[in-house]
Amino acid sequence: MNEKWAAMFEFIQLLTQTVELHSPPEARRYNCGMGEFLARTLLGDFAECPLGDLSLWAKQSALYLNAHEEERLRKQGLDPWTGQPDPYAGTYGGS
Repeated sequence: MNEKWAAMFEFIQLLTQTVELHSPPEARRYNCGMGEFLARTLLGDFAECPLGDLSLWAKQSALYLNAHEEERLRKQGLDPWTGQPDPYAGTYGGS
């Protein structure tokens, strides 16, 4: 584990909330805070993916965009998640 992740886990240890995910018909409980849960999901550090899809599983890093930045990129005709030209720009609702 590199220093960045080690520092993150050290900070996350201060968080004591319990994360509960509900997926019918059972509920799964993870005894960690939300920050640690997200970090462990990105690292693939659970026995299996705790989410409904694999889009964040073992990704190592993730991009966060606030609503204003996402909208700005879309208005420029770019896919906000890849930075590449959006082939669907202007073909659906919105401006």
